[in-house]
Amino acid sequence: MARLEKNQIPDDILAFAQEHLGAPVVEFANQAGGFSQGAAARIRSAQGSRAFLKAVPREGFEGTYSLYERERNILAALPEGIRVPRLIAAYEAHGWIALLIEDVEGHHPETREEMLAVLDSLLTLPTADAVPGIPDAAADLERPFALWAEVDGSFPALTPWARRNQSMLREAAMRALDAVRGNDLVHSDLRPDNVLVDADGVAWLVDWPWASRGAVWYDALLFVLDCSLNMEGVDRDAVIAEHPVFHGVDTCKIDAVLAGFAGYYVYSAQQPALEVPQSLRELQFRYAREILGWLEQRFAT
Repeated sequence: MARLEKNQIPDDILAFAQEHLGAPVVEFANQAGGFSQGAAARIRSAQGSRAFLKAVPREGFEGTYSLYERERNILAALPEGIRVPRLIAAYEAHGWIALLIEDVEGHHPETREEMLAVLDSLLTLPTADAVPGIPDAAADLERPFALWAEVDGSFPALTPWARRNQSMLREAAMRALDAVRGNDLVHSDLRPDNVLVDADGVAWLVDWPWASRGAVWYDALLFVLDCSLNMEGVDRDAVIAEHPVFHGVDTCKIDAVLAGFAGYYVYSAQQPALEVPQSLRELQFRYAREILGWLEQRFAT
């Protein structure tokens, strides 16, 4: 989606950035991707200092404005020493909000090794007590995990195995609410495009408005699934068996969470197409088929 450009940002916000960078902003590079039109730019000052700037007005962008407010509060509460870019400063006045965040030079994870670095970074996160007021993951997922009841049994996203076992999948999905409960800080939107891997191979977790209280392994589970669709050499079950973030997690809990998200993706994929982004329904269809295929393999072993 097209993002707000530098010439659309109020002078007050550029002055705010200049104050904290120590010199005028001479470079403003909006970053591609994402699902909002707010500015999300790497900026550089005349002295070479850098930061990541997010900015959006409330009028016409209420949803994005609210997300930036949430992310500001979350980043401000996080302790140092974790693999999350720190909040440098925040601005909120004249109907605008802006966040100035530490800029991490890096790229999105592309290999199995970099995927494992992301799982390592999850283990550095504090408990959810560090961020008061964030929602419980189970409460956020109650509606999505109940969507098997509204799935059209003839919809093509359902595999033959899933059609035969729809009742079992629905029951498993309802158990998933207990499975995701915990006291970990959960990102809740962990995808490769929300991670930057630096030159030392350290994975930094970015974009935090959806943070919740739950079990960190379910964040890791969905991330591994996402990576397996786009990377070579990712054996999902081997990663689950070997990486410490999954140690002690009962297999039935993993299956339950996968069943919950399978129902959500099948239901979502069967909804009418969207104008923007046009590819979302296709992506949801792909995820539905992939999770159902994985569940069929897991139940067969």
